[in-house]
Amino acid sequence: MLTPGLSGSFDDKAIVCFSVIKEDGLYKMWYVGMNTSSVLKSVGLATSSDGITWTKHSGNPIYTFPTNGVVTSISVLRDGNAYRLFGADAASIYLATSTDGIAWTTSPSSPVVTVGANSLDAITVYRDSESLLRIYYGYIAGGSNDYNIGLTTNSK
Repeated sequence: MLTPGLSGSFDDKAIVCFSVIKEDGLYKMWYVGMNTSSVLKSVGLATSSDGITWTKHSGNPIYTFPTNGVVTSISVLRDGNAYRLFGADAASIYLATSTDGIAWTTSPSSPVVTVGANSLDAITVYRDSESLLRIYYGYIAGGSNDYNIGLTTNSK
């Protein structure tokens, strides 16, 4: 499958979280890499024709989230002619857009969700209809050990 990169690369220690889609017979995996000197917030891309053997993009990392925290989860959505990349740190969900899945621009509306002192974990994003985007996220409410699932929607 996909393994950490060569010494000195942005992902030489670990591959932490990922999102995969398949388009036109090609699997695309966006992932957050970790090395010994970086905070987890840079994203790489790998592609595969069979979903088993992956080739990393030569220009990795292709995007870095504008957070001072650690990115704990990502989700990529193909939305019409654009890709949307969502990434969560402990308190917020950020959004970047791209026309090719490689060159990303941070959305001016980032962060698109802020839950404050709560601890965000996993995110899942999908388009419910042409006009409604659903963002589900897992979080631990401040001061408790209760794990919750939240939902926010965004109209196109």
